[in-house]
Amino acid sequence: MNVMLSHEVLKPAQLSAATHLASGSTGVQAAKLVGVTAETVSRWRKDPQFRAHLNALKGEALASDRERLRSLRGKALDSLAELLGSPSDQTKFQTAKYVLDATLINAAAAKEGIGSSDRGFAVIEAILHKGAVS
Repeated sequence: MNVMLSHEVLKPAQLSAATHLASGSTGVQAAKLVGVTAETVSRWRKDPQFRAHLNALKGEALASDRERLRSLRGKALDSLAELLGSPSDQTKFQTAKYVLDATLINAAAAKEGIGSSDRGFAVIEAILHKGAVS
């Protein structure tokens, strides 16, 4: 559903609740912020028009997050390069391990057919779940 079209169909409270939910609020939190019951938000979530609007908002947020990650890539690499020059052997080792893990995970993701635009998320998620970053 087009986000503009949903403004014509959904009530202002529904639009506000969807925005809160897309931003990470729980149903209970969104309900309190909008001034309705949690049951109302739960009912709205079952509505196809509300779900379509919420999914559109989440898609926009995801696209924005991906672009932000892309813009930070250079700074992140510069920071890793600095850490590799640290006087601390432990810091150098942990940084080198992180870089190698990320490279191997990235290669594995490419082999599994994960597109390059999603690979950065796959690498971050895999490293965090693996415990390589503390």
